Amino acid sequence: MTEKKNKKKKTSFVSSLFLVLNVVIVVLLLSCYAVPYISPDRFWPVVFLGYAYPAILLINILFVVFWLLKLKVWLVISLIAILAGWNQIRAYINYTGDKEATKQTNSISIMSFNVRYFDRYSWVNTENVQTRNNIFNLIDNECPDIICFQEFYSDLTPDFNTTDSLALEHGLPYFHTAYALVKSKSRSYGIATFSRYPIIYRDSHNFTNNIYNFAVITDIVVETDTFRVFNIHFESIRLSEEDRLFINDLSRQVDTQEETVAKYRQIFTKIRFASSLRASQSKEIRMLVESSPYPVIICADLNDTPSSYPYNQLTRNLKDAFVESGNGLGNTYIGFLPAFRIDYILYDPVFRSNSYRTIREKLSDHYPIITNLEY
Repeated sequence: MTEKKNKKKKTSFVSSLFLVLNVVIVVLLLSCYAVPYISPDRFWPVVFLGYAYPAILLINILFVVFWLLKLKVWLVISLIAILAGWNQIRAYINYTGDKEATKQTNSISIMSFNVRYFDRYSWVNTENVQTRNNIFNLIDNECPDIICFQEFYSDLTPDFNTTDSLALEHGLPYFHTAYALVKSKSRSYGIATFSRYPIIYRDSHNFTNNIYNFAVITDIVVETDTFRVFNIHFESIRLSEEDRLFINDLSRQVDTQEETVAKYRQIFTKIRFASSLRASQSKEIRMLVESSPYPVIICADLNDTPSSYPYNQLTRNLKDAFVESGNGLGNTYIGFLPAFRIDYILYDPVFRSNSYRTIREKLSDHYPIITNLEY
């Protein structure tokens, strides 16, 4: 009898412990829902809570399963918390879209792609021209009406005069290029928007806090309508290869604890600084969007997740093509922390996205994304 009592007490203690842990995780999940509304300038720890959101959500799902197996009513704690953030979940994983939708008469297809300089320095293939040609083949197969490139590269050599190649050989005769970094008169790095439709206005916006990240603003006439396209590359964390190797090398972190603390402090500082810059940059873009005389389309390498303050700033008056018509996991980044969606196509509510795809071809450290917008 005593043994049964002890066993019952032990079971009760374990259940109580799990219940306390469950409550803590629920509080963290609810805190994640506040992250998009808090600027990192005011309270920087929210940045890391936003990055942790997918893991915190998963733990809550596991708690629901745990209590369900135990036939305990406590499953409603996590279940209600999860459902309360349903819209945020859809920004990460979505199954409501029709990616096979056919193109309508009054519609345009938009592609956004951080091409990482068309693999000019052989990150993907030892023969960098092979990657460039594969990207061109992708463009020919998808045949987008408008394509926005981030980390665009062009030079005057036959292999990498990408501007002329796209304009003359791949059916994108209208283009708007702008360069943040020009190493010489013959080699340029920046952002480019190409179009099958005429461009009537070109402008650029340099962010006040960083000269290397900016936006190009392009007014494009499609039949009798005019649309304003923002092509933007926001501040990146700028983790070095050494930083990435360090994070992946768990044995080194255990063996050198002092170095580990110092290194993580350095990495956290980079994340905090970049997040603060993006918060300011997103507010600048939001003001430009609100003053646009035409319906707006944004193609952006945001370098931030849907649980972020910049994403909230940009989607206040715009819709997210993935949320409206995407399917599956929305991740677009192939490199470090590959589960993140950091590339976006956002648009004015006058449009309707009837399809969205993340094209799973490893031609860069980002996947290209494409949507079809009816108007």
